[in-house]
Amino acid sequence: MGDSIKNLGQFPWDSPDELAVLGVADVVAALESHALGGLDADGLESWAEAIAGRDDVAMEATAAEMLAQALFELSSPELFGPVASTAPRLLECLRALAGSGDEAD
Repeated sequence: MGDSIKNLGQFPWDSPDELAVLGVADVVAALESHALGGLDADGLESWAEAIAGRDDVAMEATAAEMLAQALFELSSPELFGPVASTAPRLLECLRALAGSGDEAD
């Protein structure tokens, strides 16, 4: 995930082109990495913060609202509490969303 953030940094902040599409699976993967100890709380917060403010990273259309909310919560522990308590709840919600078949492939 660190490489993804570095790669985004190579483009202007508000690139006129859509650089990537963030999907439910991407956020689930980040949350699972955190749960398994591969990504610490600061790393997950930084990842979410780097993506949340970018207009040139689109959200999966069928889950855009939930993805935007997840990024906002993860990048704002001062508002929503520590990542240690926020991440498990978001992971459960996003897994349920992914299991419902509502997200695009």
